[in-house]
This record gives sequence, structure tokens and C-alpha cells, in this order.
Amino acid sequence: MRALAPAAVVVALAAAGCGADDEPARVRTENDSSPSLASPTPPTATAPSAPAPPPDAGVPEGHGGEDQAGGAGDEEAARTPVDLVLDGEGLTPSRVEVPPFIGIELRVRNDLPSSARVRLVGTSVAFRVPSGATRSRRAEGLGRGDAYAVDAGAAGSARIAVVAEPGP
Repeated sequence: MRALAPAAVVVALAAAGCGADDEPARVRTENDSSPSLASPTPPTATAPSAPAPPPDAGVPEGHGGEDQAGGAGDEEAARTPVDLVLDGEGLTPSRVEVPPFIGIELRVRNDLPSSARVRLVGTSVAFRVPSGATRSRRAEGLGRGDAYAVDAGAAGSARIAVVAEPGP
């Protein structure tokens, strides 16, 4: 019988160590006022937590991520500005280089005493620029090696050349 006693202790200890928890089982004593594991208390309901505020909550209007350059994908396509001046010397500069495949925004300032008609040859882009005013129009980007001809009639012309690297 003595041989069985240590075996019974080993079996009892092994059985107590089995289970999904790494915590030892609680044993209730007569003086223990904690609830028994045999009769668990029902779970209590908790109120759901409030949803997290948006990333720019509390940010003043016009200062959030979408309102800043590059924010939220910028809804408008990238454009390369092309600034030309129409004056007594014609349309200057006479040549502007832009990167390939990026649309352009052609801005023409008219310093002549009369209005002028400006057009991008081979496109539907054409507009009138009153004396002393600046007007702009957008055009699609072109492939490498292509060019736009800007025609202001007798007032002058210019060339917008598409190159790998933008330059003056």
C-alpha cells in the first residue's frame, strides 16, 4: 500500500496541473470569503467604448490632412506651370522645357496695349488675354520629345518642349 500512496499523490498533482490555464486552481477554505470557482458569477455587461475620433479631430478648418498640399491624394492632377509674357518683344521666353506626361498650366500675362488671342497649335486650347491681364488654361501632358507651339498671332510665338528633365 505504501507504493500506491506516492503514486496517488503523483496522479493527484498531475490532474491538478492539467487544464488550459497556467494559473493554479483556487482552493476555497472555510475562512476564504472569495467566490468559489465552482459557482462562477455571471458576466457583467460593459458599455461599448466611444469610437475613436478621426485623425484630424480638433484641427481647425483648412488645416486638416486633406486641406494641405499632398493631403489625401490631391484630387487634381499634377500640372507644370508655364509662365509666358506677351510684350513688345513678343512672347517670352520663346522656349520652355517641361517634364513628359505631366499636364501643363499655360499662364500668359499680356503687357501689350491691346488684347491678344493665344492658342496651343494642334489642340482646342485657345483664349483671349486682355491688356494688362493674366489668363491661364490647362493642357494634357505630352510624351518625351514632343512639343506644343504657342501662337499669339502677330504678337509672337513660343515653344513648350517636353524633355526628360525640366529646365529654363
